[in-house]
Amino acid sequence: MNSAYELKRELLAFIKEVHLLTDKAKGSQEITKQDLEHFSETVWRVDHFATAALDENEESDIWYNAYIVKGIVTQPLQLSSLAPHNTTLIQAADLAKKHQNEVIMRTLINNWAEADTLRHNFIQNLSEIANDLAA
Repeated sequence: MNSAYELKRELLAFIKEVHLLTDKAKGSQEITKQDLEHFSETVWRVDHFATAALDENEESDIWYNAYIVKGIVTQPLQLSSLAPHNTTLIQAADLAKKHQNEVIMRTLINNWAEADTLRHNFIQNLSEIANDLAA
Protein backbone atom coordinates (compact mmCIF):
# COMPACT_ATOMS: atom_id res chain seq x y z
CA MET A 1 0.00 0.00 0.00
CA ASN A 2 1.27 3.46 -0.86
CA SER A 3 0.25 5.46 2.19
CA ALA A 4 1.22 8.79 0.61
CA TYR A 5 -1.08 8.14 -2.37
CA GLU A 6 -3.90 7.01 -0.08
CA LEU A 7 -3.42 10.03 2.18
CA LYS A 8 -3.55 12.35 -0.82
CA ARG A 9 -6.73 10.67 -2.06
CA GLU A 10 -8.41 10.99 1.34
CA LEU A 11 -7.29 14.61 1.77
CA LEU A 12 -8.89 15.47 -1.56
CA ALA A 13 -12.08 13.67 -0.48
CA PHE A 14 -11.97 15.55 2.84
CA ILE A 15 -11.60 18.89 1.04
CA LYS A 16 -14.49 18.07 -1.28
CA GLU A 17 -16.71 17.11 1.66
CA VAL A 18 -15.83 20.26 3.61
CA HIS A 19 -16.90 22.30 0.59
CA LEU A 20 -20.16 20.35 0.20
CA LEU A 21 -21.06 20.48 3.88
CA THR A 22 -20.23 24.15 4.35
CA ASP A 23 -22.19 25.01 1.19
CA LYS A 24 -25.16 23.15 2.66
CA ALA A 25 -24.71 24.92 6.00
CA LYS A 26 -24.62 28.32 4.30
CA GLY A 27 -27.57 27.48 2.06
CA SER A 28 -30.99 26.13 2.73
CA GLN A 29 -30.12 22.44 2.45
CA GLU A 30 -30.09 20.35 5.60
CA ILE A 31 -26.95 18.46 6.56
CA THR A 32 -28.20 14.93 6.99
CA LYS A 33 -27.13 12.24 9.41
CA GLN A 34 -25.78 10.33 6.40
CA ASP A 35 -23.68 13.38 5.40
CA LEU A 36 -22.14 13.47 8.87
CA GLU A 37 -21.51 9.72 8.95
CA HIS A 38 -19.79 9.85 5.57
CA PHE A 39 -17.67 12.83 6.64
CA SER A 40 -16.77 11.04 9.88
CA GLU A 41 -15.57 8.02 7.91
CA THR A 42 -13.44 10.30 5.74
CA VAL A 43 -11.90 11.86 8.86
CA TRP A 44 -11.06 8.35 10.13
CA ARG A 45 -9.44 7.43 6.80
CA VAL A 46 -7.39 10.64 6.79
CA ASP A 47 -6.22 9.82 10.32
CA HIS A 48 -5.46 6.20 9.38
CA PHE A 49 -3.42 7.05 6.28
CA ALA A 50 -1.62 9.92 8.02
CA THR A 51 -0.55 7.43 10.70
CA ALA A 52 0.51 4.91 8.04
CA ALA A 53 2.50 7.57 6.18
CA LEU A 54 4.24 8.53 9.42
CA ASP A 55 5.18 4.89 10.03
CA GLU A 56 6.32 4.18 6.46
CA ASN A 57 8.17 7.37 5.57
CA GLU A 58 10.51 8.34 8.36
CA GLU A 59 12.57 11.50 7.82
CA SER A 60 11.08 12.57 4.49
CA ASP A 61 8.79 15.25 3.09
CA ILE A 62 5.97 12.72 3.16
CA TRP A 63 6.55 12.19 6.88
CA TYR A 64 6.48 15.96 7.48
CA ASN A 65 3.21 16.40 5.55
CA ALA A 66 1.65 13.40 7.29
CA TYR A 67 2.70 14.90 10.63
CA ILE A 68 0.89 18.15 9.77
CA VAL A 69 -2.24 16.26 8.71
CA LYS A 70 -2.16 14.11 11.85
CA GLY A 71 -1.94 17.31 13.89
CA ILE A 72 -4.97 18.75 12.11
CA VAL A 73 -7.02 15.66 12.94
CA THR A 74 -5.86 15.42 16.56
CA GLN A 75 -5.43 19.11 17.49
CA PRO A 76 -8.06 20.29 19.99
CA LEU A 77 -10.42 22.80 18.39
CA GLN A 78 -12.29 25.45 20.31
CA LEU A 79 -15.72 25.28 18.78
CA SER A 80 -17.14 28.28 20.57
CA SER A 81 -16.48 30.50 23.53
CA LEU A 82 -19.37 28.72 25.24
CA ALA A 83 -17.92 25.24 24.81
CA PRO A 84 -16.80 23.72 28.11
CA HIS A 85 -13.79 22.03 26.51
CA ASN A 86 -12.05 21.63 23.19
CA THR A 87 -12.63 18.63 20.96
CA THR A 88 -10.48 17.17 18.20
CA LEU A 89 -11.75 16.45 14.71
CA ILE A 90 -11.30 12.71 15.26
CA GLN A 91 -13.27 12.91 18.53
CA ALA A 92 -16.07 14.77 16.76
CA ALA A 93 -16.09 12.04 14.09
CA ASP A 94 -16.24 9.32 16.75
CA LEU A 95 -19.11 11.06 18.53
CA ALA A 96 -21.07 11.56 15.32
CA LYS A 97 -20.61 8.03 13.99
CA LYS A 98 -20.25 5.73 16.99
CA HIS A 99 -22.36 7.52 19.57
CA GLN A 100 -24.95 9.19 17.34
CA ASN A 101 -24.07 12.57 18.87
CA GLU A 102 -23.85 14.96 15.95
CA VAL A 103 -23.84 18.26 17.87
CA ILE A 104 -20.08 18.84 17.88
CA MET A 105 -19.62 17.91 14.21
CA ARG A 106 -22.54 20.14 13.20
CA THR A 107 -21.08 23.00 15.26
CA LEU A 108 -17.69 22.54 13.61
CA ILE A 109 -19.19 22.57 10.11
CA ASN A 110 -21.30 25.64 10.92
CA ASN A 111 -18.19 27.41 12.25
CA TRP A 112 -16.33 26.59 9.02
CA ALA A 113 -19.30 27.85 6.99
CA GLU A 114 -19.28 31.19 8.84
CA ALA A 115 -15.50 31.71 8.77
CA ASP A 116 -14.81 32.11 5.04
CA THR A 117 -11.19 33.28 5.34
CA LEU A 118 -10.28 30.65 7.93
CA ARG A 119 -11.90 27.88 5.89
CA HIS A 120 -10.23 29.10 2.69
CA ASN A 121 -6.78 29.10 4.33
CA PHE A 122 -7.42 25.69 5.91
CA ILE A 123 -8.47 24.17 2.57
CA GLN A 124 -5.62 25.87 0.72
CA ASN A 125 -3.08 24.41 3.17
CA LEU A 126 -4.57 20.93 2.82
CA SER A 127 -4.57 21.26 -0.98
CA GLU A 128 -0.88 22.20 -0.93
CA ILE A 129 -0.12 19.17 1.23
CA ALA A 130 -2.06 16.92 -1.17
CA ASN A 131 -0.07 18.37 -4.09
CA ASP A 132 3.20 17.77 -2.23
CA LEU A 133 2.19 14.16 -1.61
CA ALA A 134 1.67 13.71 -5.35
CA ALA A 135 5.21 14.85 -6.16
